[in-house]
Amino acid sequence: MRFSTVVSTLAIAGGIADATAHSGRSLRHVGKQDKHIPKPREPTFGTEQQQYEKRETNFQYLTNSTAKFSVNGSAIPDVDFDVGESYAGLLPISREANETRQLYFWFYPSTNELASDEILIWLNGGPGCSSLEGILQENGPWIWQYGTYAPEERSILPVNLMRDIIVPYIADAMFNKNDTSTYYNVEATMIYDPSVTSDVIAEQIPAVPFVDYWGGLFPFSDSFAEKIHNVSDSCGYTDYINKYLTYPPPGPFPSALPGTGDDGVSTRDECDVFDLIYNEVFNVNPCWDIYQVATTCPQLWDVLGFPGSQSYLPAGASVYFNRTDVQKAINAPVGEWNECSDIAVFVDDTDNSPHRPSPYSPP
Repeated sequence: MRFSTVVSTLAIAGGIADATAHSGRSLRHVGKQDKHIPKPREPTFGTEQQQYEKRETNFQYLTNSTAKFSVNGSAIPDVDFDVGESYAGLLPISREANETRQLYFWFYPSTNELASDEILIWLNGGPGCSSLEGILQENGPWIWQYGTYAPEERSILPVNLMRDIIVPYIADAMFNKNDTSTYYNVEATMIYDPSVTSDVIAEQIPAVPFVDYWGGLFPFSDSFAEKIHNVSDSCGYTDYINKYLTYPPPGPFPSALPGTGDDGVSTRDECDVFDLIYNEVFNVNPCWDIYQVATTCPQLWDVLGFPGSQSYLPAGASVYFNRTDVQKAINAPVGEWNECSDIAVFVDDTDNSPHRPSPYSPP
């Protein structure tokens, strides 16, 4: 597949990239609204750009048409090695003559000769969060984890297996209901940490048993522990687990979930034990991380400004993708960058996609 074909396909299947994207690991990654937390300080540190010895390589996709997208892999700020051949920039999301909406992409060709016809498209979730987090801290050719001074080169990479395209945002153009003839030959889909069922099942019902099991990580007072157990009991969560978390199950699961309102899905305020626990845990561990529940203080520095459940940026540091020198180096729009959009992704902040047939079904 030629690179020109790849980028054209992405232009049609892409998301909208305005000049903003976000600074941290938002709770939108797990389908929850962000908490009100202080905005990180963003003083800039030195942006002097160094250039390192380039890899000996024959560029697979460098042509007159793609040259404007080419990223100098030896000149990415603060990366002291050559990340190899890649292409990045903005493309219109449709083939309309006057299209003004654009998609930012970052394409890494595979170094595997047997992967000439495979392609991996990586999308982070949210909704509304940037996949640049994925390239920097999850699956890119270089990785910059919390608390580390500089990025490191990775030896086991997706790009060693297939070509890798990072698409920061999903937009309506990705799901064109009028395109019924194009065949993309999608061979596999993999979802990390998916929310594929009702939040009542994924969060509310198992919350108290989770706290009990990991009691050393949730050292709550006796009175608070009693409170959340009372909620779990009175809202039917305890009985639900005792009856249905068995094998074989006793029969069909009920369509109406415990602790919910008239719709059988939305949690009643008095039954929101998940948020009770979430709000209380910071009183006993200010550095608690919803993604790594064993995390303790001190808070680690994160170049994306969000090492866990809250923003944190030490004095003198800056959010990496919010730096102008970084944005220019990767052909990104110059402007404020946030990892997760502060603007509602859905119209009226409401997801109007068809409801799943039952709370147990994937969306």
